[in-house]
Amino acid sequence: MKRKHYWALFLVAASVLVFAVNSAIGSADLATLKAPQQQLTPEQKKLIEEVELKLNDAWNEIKTDFKVDSSQYFQLELSNLEEFRTKQSVIQDEIIIDRILTEVINPYRAELPIGSIRPLILIKNDGSEVLFGYKEADGTNVLKKAAFTDGKLNKSAEKKKGTKW
Repeated sequence: MKRKHYWALFLVAASVLVFAVNSAIGSADLATLKAPQQQLTPEQKKLIEEVELKLNDAWNEIKTDFKVDSSQYFQLELSNLEEFRTKQSVIQDEIIIDRILTEVINPYRAELPIGSIRPLILIKNDGSEVLFGYKEADGTNVLKKAAFTDGKLNKSAEKKKGTKW
């Protein structure tokens, strides 16, 4: 196998590992894995940085493919769900915050297919919409949208062929 293919397989495996750990304990992400920086070798640090860059590239591809205007949203990490509930200051309505977490993020998180990257979660600044994007193992970009209209939750999903990473 060519070196490029090994690298691609490694990135997928690293993403799956990070997602699996995150799913298992609910709070791991690359920042958590990087925390004991003094214990990592230079090669490990470089590898984590490269995985983060690839993850950001994948997220940017998703935003571009689905024409998401990031300025209208704030990003939420899976590792910061409780912080979103208690410390964020954009959305003041606790009922909306609870609905976002229990009716949108948690079910979408449970539906993530094996081999997908860590999801990009964007919440509209007024709390009226949640975007949940990820890349499947075959490179397909997926964007799930949940919008609150007159107290009702409307969900939709789109898929587009993306670049396999």
